[in-house]
Amino acid sequence: NQTDRVIRYIASVWGNFFVGMGRSSGPVILTEDGRPFFGDDYQFCYGKADKVREGNQAAIISMGGMLSYAIQASEILKKRGYQVQVINVSCLTDLDKERLKEAAQTGAIVTYEDHNINTGLRSVVANFLAENSLNPHFRKMGAKAYAGSGAPGELFRMQGMDVDSLVKNVIKLIK
Repeated sequence: NQTDRVIRYIASVWGNFFVGMGRSSGPVILTEDGRPFFGDDYQFCYGKADKVREGNQAAIISMGGMLSYAIQASEILKKRGYQVQVINVSCLTDLDKERLKEAAQTGAIVTYEDHNINTGLRSVVANFLAENSLNPHFRKMGAKAYAGSGAPGELFRMQGMDVDSLVKNVIKLIK
């Protein structure tokens, strides 16, 4: 999986690194044809974002544990006739500029993360877009407040971060 490749990478180079991981394991991320995306042929490249799904009408930019939900949303959207790419960002401090420019060309970007909505992925993507005069329709999805304890699905629903909310937000941006 990707975590394995990340750890192998940081063990092979000099420097300090931070690897953030959740407490529980998530589903295996699969390619569109059902193979593990982070399988044996996956090579982790620091600063390179992974395009997990192809699409030209919008881009969902996600990271970590939210990636599987972003993929679920893209599959629902595909069944409804929308072509939405999904991008996995693993390095917030060294963004994949070409991948973000490509995402902006779709005309609509949603950042989707399980962190504070005013920091993190949303901030670095929005800053990049502004600094490069890229102007896609843009929506941020993340934690609006610090939630209590509970099952992730319930907490995501309470914060408007569930898959159905993501699907609705993407459709609003495309239309």
